[in-house]
Amino acid sequence: MQRAGRICPLVGSDGVAGWGVRFALGKVPLTGRRGVRFAQVPLRAKEGAIEDAKKACMASRDDSRHQQTVQECKALPPPVSFDDYYRWGFALLKLNELNEATRVISCALSEHPDEADREELMLYLAEALTRLGEHQRAVEILQTAITVAPHFPEAYSVMGDALRSLGRHEESDHAYRTALRQALPGEEAAVRATAGLESLAAKPSTKKKPSPL
Repeated sequence: MQRAGRICPLVGSDGVAGWGVRFALGKVPLTGRRGVRFAQVPLRAKEGAIEDAKKACMASRDDSRHQQTVQECKALPPPVSFDDYYRWGFALLKLNELNEATRVISCALSEHPDEADREELMLYLAEALTRLGEHQRAVEILQTAITVAPHFPEAYSVMGDALRSLGRHEESDHAYRTALRQALPGEEAAVRATAGLESLAAKPSTKKKPSPL
């Protein structure tokens, strides 16, 4: 299944996404149905357009905006819609509130089993779990996500990280390389997969040296 959109690059351990590469490639954050899509602009974009993109990026990283989203969603009466769960969980992940993000996203997946965009929330859940050290659970969730959406480079890049943390280096290598095949050059999934492969290559070989005759 070819996924039509590109979701927001995942936040790092400091709660901030790596936006620099997207600026270099001329990608501008665009608020869509989920509020986390991206639009492409020509590489020849003028200086003013790049500056506007930077301002939009800074706004998307504004903690106060995410805190406001969390407060708004907390006040919602049940049942909470999938869209509201989505922006709630995403805001918590951006704020690095990982345990609460895990709880909220899990509720969304449980209460809305037939939602078409479930695999995107699975990705966010797996990211939170990976950063909490629950790597095996993250891998299991991502395996489900890529069964639903096989063309999902973001999921493969996060799975590579989780598998690498579990010491399953061959599987991690395969996941990273799949992410690179599927992602566009410079996308967050490609950048993350490349960094993961470099980390794997830097690890000392675990193969035993042949015994001298």
